[in-house]
Amino acid sequence: MSAAHAAAALAVPGRLRDTCTACRVERRLSQPFQDPAAVGKTLGAQPLIDPTAPVRDSRLGAWTEVGARTTLAEVERGDYSCVAHDSQIAHVSNGRFCSIASHTRINRGNYPLDPVALNHFTPRASGDDLGADEARFFDWRRSHRVTLGHDVWFGDGVIVLAGISIGTGMASGPARW
Repeated sequence: MSAAHAAAALAVPGRLRDTCTACRVERRLSQPFQDPAAVGKTLGAQPLIDPTAPVRDSRLGAWTEVGARTTLAEVERGDYSCVAHDSQIAHVSNGRFCSIASHTRINRGNYPLDPVALNHFTPRASGDDLGADEARFFDWRRSHRVTLGHDVWFGDGVIVLAGISIGTGMASGPARW
């Protein structure tokens, strides 16, 4: 608070708070920034997985984080890697220091085009009470794993299709591979 503002605040009885917007902004900017999403979080040897994130048959390295509502299925993540909220990742191996932003889809949603019908009930029949799921569909996805090298960064909304290999040090915004 400037000296002039302090004198003006003191001139009004019972009014010792800062009334100047510029002074409040200056005071706020002089304090270190703390991301509200990071309050109370501590990364360590055990992965930090948001309680709303389903993780199935996956191996996560030390100092890793999985954000809210992110789905991981059969994923291997290297140390010091993070994935933000609302992403879907399946059948992926990635190196260390990989950062994946929100709303990213890796090896999700595409499948063989040779079934009799392309509707979702063909490979996922159990979800519609039509019998067992088609194992060939899931075997195809597993055989077309995505591989990411070390220090890979994906921005918000990136889609990586099945079978792609991406080398070390690659960065991508919302592109389609």
